[in-house]
Amino acid sequence: MSKVALIPCDDYSSPDSAVSEAIALAGGFSVQPQRGARITVKPNLLTASRPEDAVVTHPSFIAAVTKHLNQTGLIARIAESPAWGSARGVCRSAGYEAALKGTFHEISEFDSGTLLSCPTDLGLKEVTLADHALNTPLLINAPKLKGHVQMIFTGAVKNLFGCVVGKRKPLYHCMVKNSKVTFAHMLLDIVDLLPPTFAIMDAIMCMEGNGPSSGTPRKMGGIIASREPLHADVLACHLIGLDPEQSPLMVAAKERGLPYKIDDIEIVGADPSAFRLSDFERAEPMDITFNPLRVAMSAVKGQLIKMAEK
Repeated sequence: MSKVALIPCDDYSSPDSAVSEAIALAGGFSVQPQRGARITVKPNLLTASRPEDAVVTHPSFIAAVTKHLNQTGLIARIAESPAWGSARGVCRSAGYEAALKGTFHEISEFDSGTLLSCPTDLGLKEVTLADHALNTPLLINAPKLKGHVQMIFTGAVKNLFGCVVGKRKPLYHCMVKNSKVTFAHMLLDIVDLLPPTFAIMDAIMCMEGNGPSSGTPRKMGGIIASREPLHADVLACHLIGLDPEQSPLMVAAKERGLPYKIDDIEIVGADPSAFRLSDFERAEPMDITFNPLRVAMSAVKGQLIKMAEK
């Protein structure tokens, strides 16, 4: 079993050592790129928001990740395809540029992609994934642990859906015909299509309730790390007291014979019982499929936000 590290981190004042410890305890990166290689770091940059709202991965957390990469001779590129606005605009509003000053090379948009055939027929037949995500020797997946109105919770696997280019995301929502488990299978296919990935999850401050953007910040005080994004999510699911059978992602993992419950993974570091939030507020469920009007409104909203950013 691949190791999943759980490390205490009380706040965002100095997460550097905790981030490095989590990476080391999880076994380090599965590949070691050459010194000077440009590594894509994919946070959760859903939409413009303040760091304290727990909508985006906290800038101090990402700064700790980029510093760790720098110390190993690697160059960090922050890249994302936000639901609304641009990666640069969301980074600006969340204070990324100031927090990460001198630790990253550039902020890039997931604006060009490659159409790929999915490895199974359990989700979609094809997906278009961002070239910046595909053409990196190592993809650092840095999600925020949050409740989610469609998928119950979002963590490392769901964060990689952001590697889908632009407004294809709502299109794919529609193509799964409102099956959350089919959507979860598509997410697991995306994981398999991407290059070697390392998940390091910001669970210092989570979001309970109606995430990914309208919930309430809730302190957990931990960092989760794993070479396998699904394994990180198995632990995250346990820490918020969610029965795996109630999670579409874990149901899809079970159908594939993959780890889906806490006994399926090896946890190293802290005792999970010290972090478990058994009263974590669940999101109010919403259909996975967007109706045409909602897709059109989302597209218009996105364009208006990008115009405002300029």
